[in-house]
Amino acid sequence: MIALFPCKLDPPHLGHVVTLLDIKDDYDTIILDVLDGGPERLIPTEEAISLVHRVLRHFPGKYEYRVHKKSYASTGGFCDLPNFDVVVSGNQALLDNMREQGYKTRYVERVPVYRGEFMREAYRHGLEYEMQK
Repeated sequence: MIALFPCKLDPPHLGHVVTLLDIKDDYDTIILDVLDGGPERLIPTEEAISLVHRVLRHFPGKYEYRVHKKSYASTGGFCDLPNFDVVVSGNQALLDNMREQGYKTRYVERVPVYRGEFMREAYRHGLEYEMQK
């Protein structure tokens, strides 16, 4: 069974790693489908994938990585998807959208504190602090 794990990895954080390790035994392959958000990303897409791969490389053949250019929320965001059996995410709105398109979905609880929006806000706040020095 193949799982599609849509994510931004911007930045990659412990919540991603914990979730990916928690679900690893449930699927033969987990495809991390990373949104390439362009220049507004905090961390370049390839660097983010490389960081996550450094942690997950101990499970050869379990994780695959691909990059998509369009958000799943945008028109045409569902084109060019790889073959998979189920979409796995902690983003309920994304899962609802995928289910409406006919895909099988699985909700996984997000890891508290390590959510991406908190990490991005802390990162931006840290940059503002550094620039004020």
